[in-house]
Amino acid sequence: MYAIIRKIMTFLISFLVFFASLFSVGEVSFTVEMPPLDAGALGQYVDPFTGTGGMPYMSGMTYPGATAPNGAVKLSPDTGIIGGKKLINNWANGGYSYIHTHISGFSHTRLSGTGAADMGHFRVIPTLGKRNAKALLFTHDQEIATAGYYAVNLPEIACMAELTATSHVGAHRYTFRSD
Repeated sequence: MYAIIRKIMTFLISFLVFFASLFSVGEVSFTVEMPPLDAGALGQYVDPFTGTGGMPYMSGMTYPGATAPNGAVKLSPDTGIIGGKKLINNWANGGYSYIHTHISGFSHTRLSGTGAADMGHFRVIPTLGKRNAKALLFTHDQEIATAGYYAVNLPEIACMAELTATSHVGAHRYTFRSD
């Protein structure tokens, strides 16, 4: 009985993701040259996006953000899909899903691969002026990650967001276009 309910729920969630993606059309108007990555001798073999894609609740539920081995912080974007005017979020238990189109902020804590929706605390999102913080459109063409480093272009506010982490501290850098 539980298996049948699970299959029905998986189908319904898949249908909702597809339907919401129909309303997620946006234009990326500001592009930047992504910084060059020097992943190091062994880091070149690391793909932080492994396990971030696929159907909700059927993927690896990992995140591509910055973390150090056994680190206290795990910085990564929190993503979602815009359905109408609302952000449908937390479908990816790691806080990030490759199929999502919008970033609602960058959190400092998360669990990876657990299958449990938890963490995502201490969220930060860059804004301009008195603009209300809202989910920002992004594209994977303007997103890079390697072990301990993550960067993404946020074209709606003309900002490059970069994240890195040590064993105890996470650092953000937001670079806004100055024209």
